[in-house]
Amino acid sequence: MPDNDVRIAADGNALWDQPFDLRCTACLYRAQGVAYAQLPPLFHQISVGGRTLWAWNSEHLDMIAQALQGQDVRRHPYGFFATYIQRGWMQWRKKFIHAISQHQRKHST
Repeated sequence: MPDNDVRIAADGNALWDQPFDLRCTACLYRAQGVAYAQLPPLFHQISVGGRTLWAWNSEHLDMIAQALQGQDVRRHPYGFFATYIQRGWMQWRKKFIHAISQHQRKHST
């Protein structure tokens, strides 16, 4: 797939099962011939109290951590997604903040 070729796949979209090449822009992860329906689990998944917090990338996770800490995230690049922070994440806020911090330390090296 050429670098400038962009595909958007969504549930029910005709591109759902069409394979494409996957390249992470932050690491060396590469996959070829992957369809949207076959994508691996989200990289940032943190479970606390039977609830799983997830983030698309490290910037998204940073915004979630800031929101859980009570910071204003309206100007954060991922601030729009703060409306999708689940109540269960807020109920376990302190434990999630701690788990996010540990996760970030583990994945920053």
